[in-house]
Amino acid sequence: MDISHTFASVLQHCPNCEFKRRWVTQPMIANIPEGNLLLSASVLFSGSSSAKTNCILSFMKINSISQSTFYHHSQNLLQPTILSLWNDTQKQLLDWLSKRPGEVIVSGDMRADSPGHCAKYGSYTVMKLVSNRVIHISLVKVRTFTFNARQSNSRNV
Repeated sequence: MDISHTFASVLQHCPNCEFKRRWVTQPMIANIPEGNLLLSASVLFSGSSSAKTNCILSFMKINSISQSTFYHHSQNLLQPTILSLWNDTQKQLLDWLSKRPGEVIVSGDMRADSPGHCAKYGSYTVMKLVSNRVIHISLVKVRTFTFNARQSNSRNV
């Protein structure tokens, strides 16, 4: 018997004949147990953390995937799929907008962090206002700009 995270596989072999059968607890997707991949996707898409999820499941005595498995699924399968879908959707939207006659009303906004905190990066979003469709998102480095009135006045004198 082979047990890997939430997946178990049993190989049955009859000692009297040639009969063999493998029984598995969940279907496979390209050699990856589907339930393991779905668990990684659920954690990532819900905004949770794999450490907290594993802690909850361990209290319930439920076997789970490791953090390294979660990160492997996230980096090598889930995030590339999300980026591919986003790029395809963005291209379709921009193609559609470029073929429309008339004006397109867009707006942009940046979010860095709550007041009183220091953020190094922020996200800038551009939206088509009438349909509330996001056209573009950029990660931008936040720069601190300090104004010194004394230096400003001395230059003007």
